[in-house]
Amino acid sequence: MDTNENKINGITEGEEDVDKEPIESADTEEAALNGDEETSAEEIKNEEAKDEGKGENAEEEANAAEEAAAPEEPRAVRAFRWEYVQQSYYDNQAAAANEKAARPSGSKGGLIYGFIMTLAFLLAFSLLVVSLSLDDFAAWFKPTGDEKLSVEEIVDKCMPSTYTIVTQKGDSASLGTGFVINDYGYIITNYHVVENAVDIAVLDSSSRTYSANLVGYDAKKDIALLHADFLKDIRPMILGDSDNVKLGEAVVAIGCPRGDNYTLAVSQGIVSAKDRVMSSTNFAMIQTDAALNPGNSGGPLIDSHGNVIGIVTSKLLHDTDASGEKIPLEGMAFAIPINEAKAIIGEWMAEDLKKPMLGITVVAVKSGNSYFYDSYEGVLYGYQKIGNVEYKVNANGSTEPLTAEELGNPENRIFTAGATGIYVAKITKGLGADGVLKPGDIITKVGNVNVTTLNDTHKIFDEYSAGDVMDVEIFRDGRAQSVKVLLKTKEDMLKARND
Repeated sequence: MDTNENKINGITEGEEDVDKEPIESADTEEAALNGDEETSAEEIKNEEAKDEGKGENAEEEANAAEEAAAPEEPRAVRAFRWEYVQQSYYDNQAAAANEKAARPSGSKGGLIYGFIMTLAFLLAFSLLVVSLSLDDFAAWFKPTGDEKLSVEEIVDKCMPSTYTIVTQKGDSASLGTGFVINDYGYIITNYHVVENAVDIAVLDSSSRTYSANLVGYDAKKDIALLHADFLKDIRPMILGDSDNVKLGEAVVAIGCPRGDNYTLAVSQGIVSAKDRVMSSTNFAMIQTDAALNPGNSGGPLIDSHGNVIGIVTSKLLHDTDASGEKIPLEGMAFAIPINEAKAIIGEWMAEDLKKPMLGITVVAVKSGNSYFYDSYEGVLYGYQKIGNVEYKVNANGSTEPLTAEELGNPENRIFTAGATGIYVAKITKGLGADGVLKPGDIITKVGNVNVTTLNDTHKIFDEYSAGDVMDVEIFRDGRAQSVKVLLKTKEDMLKARND
């Protein structure tokens, strides 16, 4: 037989496809339906017998005809998987039986197949889960505050993080601005705001007053770090990246321009320049046309994402022409890039957290002055009574009538200081002062040094370390008393408060 007639899709009958398993085809009639008009071997023999057997006896011819008419067993023909073959139910059953027989014997093959399919499913499912959660996962490594906000949204986000800084310098008080940067109550401001301050207090956006102390400063960069005790509802600012500031981008400033009548005002503008080197600094400043005035110093300059990119520090009011006349200037305010502060405040905080602490909140008081202590806020106010109305006096001198609720709270206290010193307003549980000092005590001496201001205590504490025992003289119940207090770290104190 001509091999060309036995080729299916270009593969001869004698060839094998290593990638495919052979099955037995249907009979010659069904093969013919698929285009294989192949003459069976038996039919060829019958034709030859007719040609060569002419003239033989009728009996032989009858036998030959009878054999040709008899149904013959179909001959197996090799077919291939990709070849479409019209098969009967029984042919399909046979093909399935052959395929099953070609698999590995026993249940081992089925187990392997099932294991592979299960593994493939689990792999696909895992990839799906990872792809769906990839954005959330990546968000862990992105700085927060990436979305753009309207001015109103920026104010809602950042106003509670901004504080009015009230300082007492000699007989006069001055105002500035600052912003809180973490849950421990650390606040950034300008150094010139707190320079030479005898007493520092901060007011939040709800006009609540807190005592603060100077943690560290850099006079050349005009950066200072404060710590305020017992701040309520702390919402730390997000520090941005001032290296990525772009010319023309929108900015918002929050501060206290021109005194306490204009506390925490909002202004907006753009970044006018970002490489302005001033005569008083040795680094580039951010210039903005946002309306800024004295009192804004130390406040945040905020980008459209609600992140702090600068610390407001100064403004050019006028220039001088060749004849010496002053030329008024508008829209030329400057901010310290926040990256300049990032480089140093971390060290200040780390050092401050190691300092020894008594575990108390204190405010300076003077003998003979009257005060109101708000136990809920943990804040000591001045106190005045005019006629039948009682007032609490804020650090900036403003007054508010005491409510019936404030006056009726037995934990609140109205008192007149019996000595000049440091009034113990609140005590942190679990630290050295707990069980030794009491709210209402006035510390008058530490060791052999008299204390009258908060700065006095900070200087004295520099001579002690955590674990030392401190001799403290206090005024309690109308007389002086001496106690001993174990010192712990400031970090211990802050953690105990947050717990």
